[in-house]
This record gives sequence, C-alpha cells and structure tokens, in this order.
Amino acid sequence: KIFIIFICISFFSCKSVPVMEGLLECDTEKYKIPAEENIQLFNAAKCGDISSVKNALINAFKEYGMPESILSDNGKPWGNSTKGSYTTLEVWLMEQGILPIHCSIKHPQTQGKCENFNKVLKNELLKYENYYTPEETQKGFDRWRNQYNTVRPHEALDMKTPSKCYEKSPRKYCEKIEEYNYPENAQLLKVDSKGYIRINKKPYFFSEGFRQKYVALIENPENNNQLNIQFREFIIAKFDVKLNKITKKFARRINKTN
Repeated sequence: KIFIIFICISFFSCKSVPVMEGLLECDTEKYKIPAEENIQLFNAAKCGDISSVKNALINAFKEYGMPESILSDNGKPWGNSTKGSYTTLEVWLMEQGILPIHCSIKHPQTQGKCENFNKVLKNELLKYENYYTPEETQKGFDRWRNQYNTVRPHEALDMKTPSKCYEKSPRKYCEKIEEYNYPENAQLLKVDSKGYIRINKKPYFFSEGFRQKYVALIENPENNNQLNIQFREFIIAKFDVKLNKITKKFARRINKTN
C-alpha cells in the first residue's frame, strides 16, 4: 500500500497532479508531471508532521509554482473530520492564496483519478514484477515513470505524452505573506488562543487552526439573516444572526467558481 500511494504521488499525470492523496488543481489545458518533492510529502504525511509537510510543499511550490487549490482527504494534517474546523495547514494554505478542498467522507470517487491510477500502476507494473527491497522497487518505478510520462502516448492527451503538455504554474511562491486589505465595512475579529471569536461580546468557538489570527465579519449581500466570516480572499463560514451561531464552515474563494 505504501508503494502504491508513493507512485500515485510521484508519477500521476492528468489534468491535476496528485499530492499525498490529494490533487493540485491546475489549468484544464495543462498537465503536470510530479515533482521529486512529493516523495518528501509522502514521508512527512506518514506521521502527520505539519512542519515537515509545509517544508515539502514549499520546496515543491518554489520549483513548480503554486496551485489554485488542493483537493485532499480529511485526514491529518490536511483536514479535521472530528471537530469540523480548520487545521493549521489549511490556514497556511489560504494565506498562500490556495483553496483547500476536501473529498466527501468515505467517498473515494471524489478523487477518482488517483483511484484509477492505482489500477493502471498495478496492471502495467506491479502485476508482472516482484520487488524485494525499497531500492529495487524505486528503480522499477523510475523506469516505468519515464515510460509513462515521456514515451507512451495518452489517448486523453490526443495521443501526446504528458511531458509534451506540462507547464509549471505561473503562481510564484513568496516567503513573506502580504497584508490583506478587507472592505471598509468589515469588522475584524481576533481568534483567541483557544479558537474562540467574540461577536457582540459573546464568545463562539470557531477554530483552533486560526489561533491569534484575524478574521473579518462582513455583511452577506445575498442573505440579511447571515454574516460572512472571511479570511483573506476566502469566505470560511457563516454567522446566523437569528440563531446566533456559526454555520457552514467550508471555504470558498470570493468571486470565483470553485
């Protein structure tokens, strides 16, 4: 299973690039060849080490540019399926202008491209070869990756190879996170050390992932009974004025279809 996931991370080529059981979404006319940094992502993910995952992502972003969004499962450190709130990694991704998207729980069809790739890998390589050491296995994977990405034509690419279609993302990684300017009517709220925000002097649990960061409370032009909770260019939750509760904790980019 480990090697299957490793290959899915390292060698998949389609309209998106899988990264550690997730997908880096890119322009639909461009196809990604995976980075060697994805190996680091896999190793970091095995123990759920956020700092290691961030470092691996940064290395990949510096080399290949940043995606508009990342589709992943709900496991740590990408998501938090138990509390229904945001993780530290998700907050960091949004600070980079990357929208975190999660597949439905127990719904592998959301990442069908990854699942299909596992089948391709098994049928084209693992079914016919026996490997006994990681080094031997890696050599086989390297040979197969070259064949898959640079030699074999793909029907989905009009019989081109992925290497002929690949382009780096034009979005460059920046070490310094620029200050975000919210609308003048926004009310800035600081998330405390326990993940609470105060609305009309009343505390509401929001998310530990946002500790010591500011979010904005903004009128919802589509619903007078709701206020938008915004973080940079993302709406991350709603506040129901009538029920006095925070609802709909999912992120979406403002003024874009996601």
